[in-house]
Amino acid sequence: MQDGGAFVWESDETAAEKAWERIPRRFRQFIIDKKIRLFTLHGFDIAKRATHREDLQTRMQGNAFLGAFFGVSPFLKDYRIPDEEFLATVREQYVKKFGRLGDAVVKSNMTVMRAGLIQDQSNCSVIPERLADALLDACVDGFTEDDWFRYTHFTDAAMTDQEILELPKVWVIGGDGAMGDIGYQNVSKVILQNRPNVKMLMLNTQVYSNTGGQNADSSPMTGGFDMNQAGAATEGKRHEIKCVAESFVSGHGSPYVAQVSMANTGALYKAMIDGLYYRGTAFYHIYTTCQPEHGVPDWASSQQALLVRDSRGMPEFVFNPTLGETYAENFSIKGNPQPSKDWYLRTAPVTRIKYQYTPAHWAFTEARFRLHHKIVKEDQIKDKILLEDLLQLVTQNDVVHVRHLDPTHRAYIPTFGVYTLDHQADGKSQYHLLSRQMVLFCIERRKAWRIMQSRAGVENKDYQAHKELIAQIESGDLTREAFLNRSKVEALNKPLECRLILLGALRTCM
Repeated sequence: MQDGGAFVWESDETAAEKAWERIPRRFRQFIIDKKIRLFTLHGFDIAKRATHREDLQTRMQGNAFLGAFFGVSPFLKDYRIPDEEFLATVREQYVKKFGRLGDAVVKSNMTVMRAGLIQDQSNCSVIPERLADALLDACVDGFTEDDWFRYTHFTDAAMTDQEILELPKVWVIGGDGAMGDIGYQNVSKVILQNRPNVKMLMLNTQVYSNTGGQNADSSPMTGGFDMNQAGAATEGKRHEIKCVAESFVSGHGSPYVAQVSMANTGALYKAMIDGLYYRGTAFYHIYTTCQPEHGVPDWASSQQALLVRDSRGMPEFVFNPTLGETYAENFSIKGNPQPSKDWYLRTAPVTRIKYQYTPAHWAFTEARFRLHHKIVKEDQIKDKILLEDLLQLVTQNDVVHVRHLDPTHRAYIPTFGVYTLDHQADGKSQYHLLSRQMVLFCIERRKAWRIMQSRAGVENKDYQAHKELIAQIESGDLTREAFLNRSKVEALNKPLECRLILLGALRTCM
């Protein structure tokens, strides 16, 4: 036999020690020297369970060993033959040989063959293989009480990295309601334990889809979905979005965390592979369109994942703890467009006008946000405030202190007193008036994005300029009205094309 080969032996012994004792001593040394993997299979017993006819039992014993051969040999793996294809090929051969005798005969042969395959694959699991190696070595070095305790109390802490990779993975899959809301505490515990064969996938639809569209912790601040309040008393949620994946990169030990989607399939698949190879737990936060609740076509899943990412509604990031012990090393926001800016400067179709792409612009593409914007004509926005201008006057801290409701404060946000310009695929432009809650949504997402940038070690000059403007107003050097009027004058003094660009907040047009 070749070094490292496998030997399958017909035996009724179930205890490895007793099976080893039945092998002549001179052959035991040969097995040790050659590092032969030794397996026992009670093939005759498997055959007896399949048929009572003694003349068939011996024949069917061979089927058990056929399965055992493929179970211990690298043949299927080397030639990348899936189990389903292998079983289908074997069944096809059994049908050719025994089909005339009926389906029951074919089925019994398949049962015996699969029993041999499964039994030997189970014999190849980590613990029996490691224990067998230890027992073989014990013939030379002895087997101590400590050895016995270690192998009878075997845990993943004793496994090598290669053995961990070979472990079958336990996948936990759920929605944002189950994993990020009601079941968050349980998910948090699993993440903190960081067990090596646990991988978790949260499909975030931002709403309780199965109960008709209720708000979840991960729902946008607009709220107001099918079963939620949105009217005179309240326009939506009062609290910010719970960023489930981001919560696990802090205070939860060392999990692998990725917030990815079909917006970037390359990043999605790479994160999946990296997480599978990571020794600890991996958590994947995936933006998932719920077509009826979101109000989008069935074909639009990938498109909406792209738009929510580009708007900073749900940016991509990967937290890989193997890269170091600082956020700057572990936390990456690569894959997001213009990652050093507040907003992605998008190019409109046909007109090629550049404009800031905010969460409001993404919201225009989904019917669930219909209560939070109104399409109006240009003459209806004359006394309104441009969204991109107003965003420069408000911080999330202002929202926390409810300054946005004070008409005398620089952070005041009039409901449906704010507008922005959207650009359609056919080149046409539309003005939208926005609810107060839609503006708050943009502010909240900007703050979350800025925190994400800081974790990744990315400097955001837009944020610095924003703070300087606020400081000017707070010191009395500039008023809210003067800032807004200056923006309007600049817009009116530009030709049409430059004015449209300005409405998109690109303030340089020569």
